[in-house]
Amino acid sequence: MARNLTGKPSGEIVLRPARRAAKPRLSAIAKLRGRATVKMKTEEILALTRGA
Repeated sequence: MARNLTGKPSGEIVLRPARRAAKPRLSAIAKLRGRATVKMKTEEILALTRGA
């Protein structure tokens, strides 16, 4: 766990927990990962993308 050391004017040194870093935002693609509901086979998907 990260710690921050700060000094006071009186000469004391204070040890405090560091603030947590903000969680990185997920991209739109990452949010959709694993949400497919249509059970299509690979060949069916490829046929759609090829225009067949």
